[in-house]
Amino acid sequence: MFAILTSAGRAGDLMMEPAQVDTFVRAWIATLSHWEDGFLQHQAGTIDPASMASAAANHRVFLSYPGCRTAWKTARGQFTGAFRDYIEGVVRDTRPVQPPDVSTNWKAFVADEQAEL
Repeated sequence: MFAILTSAGRAGDLMMEPAQVDTFVRAWIATLSHWEDGFLQHQAGTIDPASMASAAANHRVFLSYPGCRTAWKTARGQFTGAFRDYIEGVVRDTRPVQPPDVSTNWKAFVADEQAEL
């Protein structure tokens, strides 16, 4: 059930029930808190630049999805300082796109691998 919820949430499915939206946004607050921790550790010099670069690439991908962008807009008041500025910049500089259909992509990759057998 949670996978269906996160898929719908990332895409910004307007048919989601209020409780589903609440669950999605709360899950995103947890995700953003995790991101904030890594960001602050990087600023403190305890996470190397390569790790932060990898995390930043992940941030750009997820913050290109309409529902994730909206979750940020909903929760951004809970974050302050350099992290908030950083995420605001990612959202500002990242063009919104629809999330990929992971299932379809996965099946195509499996078919390619099976063709090699």
